[in-house]
Amino acid sequence: TLKIESVGKRDGKPRIWFEVPELRRLLKTTKAHIKELKQTRWAADAEECYDFIVWMANTGMRVGEARNVRFCDIEIETETAADGITRRCCLIKNIRGKRGTGECKSWFAAYNAYKRIIARRAIADPSTSKELLFLAHHRDMFNAILDKADLKFTNTEPRRKRDFVSLRHTYI
Repeated sequence: TLKIESVGKRDGKPRIWFEVPELRRLLKTTKAHIKELKQTRWAADAEECYDFIVWMANTGMRVGEARNVRFCDIEIETETAADGITRRCCLIKNIRGKRGTGECKSWFAAYNAYKRIIARRAIADPSTSKELLFLAHHRDMFNAILDKADLKFTNTEPRRKRDFVSLRHTYI
């Protein structure tokens, strides 16, 4: 039999990610956005959006999975590198998403986002809290920040659009 190779939707267009300088520019623009909104009702949302960006880029979770994470699903692990530097990361368990239930281990920056969220929301004991880690889906704010940072589209031809999923692929 003759098998004809076909190019599927995914094969022809892999997902877009952020290069390191682009991710730095995104985070810098997001911090500036927080300062702009400091005295408005959107200040807490801007801070949470920043933490969502950091979380997504450092866990590789799908958007829906990140939205389902509760404080009680996160355990903190401490690692000591060969050079003696101690860092903390998050071990996320009970991730409910597209592939069922699983777990993942974050990069170190996700721990900082996690600690900021706990402090901002005054969570007394995160290990027993059933509250969601992220309260809102900040798609509109994220798109506005991408536009400000001139990162909404790639510089490649043809130009490709970025979204929250691009953060997952930055991690991958």
